[in-house]
This record gives sequence, structure tokens and C-alpha cells, in this order.
Amino acid sequence: MGREIKGEMTPEGLVIPRSALEGWRDVELEIVQDEHGIVIRPKSAGPAEPTKAREVLREAGLLYRTDLGTRPVTGTHPVNLTSQQEHELSIQALREDGLLVEMERPAIQPPVSEEERAELARKLSVGRPLSEIIIEEREAGW
Repeated sequence: MGREIKGEMTPEGLVIPRSALEGWRDVELEIVQDEHGIVIRPKSAGPAEPTKAREVLREAGLLYRTDLGTRPVTGTHPVNLTSQQEHELSIQALREDGLLVEMERPAIQPPVSEEERAELARKLSVGRPLSEIIIEEREAGW
């Protein structure tokens, strides 16, 4: 195995002393979580290992290997994928390569209750329809 590193859990996350990563000061690092734990390592510059998703996409002729230019790499067996399967496998391959991260976004506006919605409808329904106002302004040269 390796040596033991003492870390500290803070509100910001896990903090590891810089001295624990000596020799990696000028190297870009990546964090990988697998079934055994979390691994911090120098970021690999080489191609990612093939995964099942990538292999199926290559078999279907939908994924090209960059080291071979634009020529498709196809397998020996024809693969018939639905567009939904193509989409799911493509998303999976992007996630595995770290190119797609889905982030939760808070709602822009909080949900409106039925009572608030009814009150807004009552207030905003006064006057003429907006479409009539727009037509008048266009005719007037606005």
C-alpha cells in the first residue's frame, strides 16, 4: 500500500496537508472514487480505458477513436441501437470521462401556491389584452 496521511474534515471538505502530496506540486491532480475508496492521483494524459458504453457506441459506428483520425472503428457484429439507447450510452461515456457533470440548480423562483396564482390572475386580468396593445403600437410605428 502507501503511507498513511492525516487529513481533517472541515465545512469546506477534506483537507490534506500539501506536504503529503510532495512531488506533485506542479502536476494536475484528479480525484477518482471507486468501490474501495477515493484515489487522488496525477491526472492521466492518455486515453481513458474503454468502457462497455464506449465499446457499444464504437460497435454501432457512433464513436470514433481520436488516434485514428475520422475513420470509424467498428466491431465485427452489427449493433442496432435505438436513439434512446444511443443517447443514454453517450451520456454514460461522457460521465465516465469526466466531461459531463450534472449539477443541481435551485429553482429560479419558488413555487407559487394556488391562492397566490389566483390572486395574481385577478390582478393581471384587468385592462385590455396585451396582444391588442402590441398591435396598436406596431400600427403607430413604435
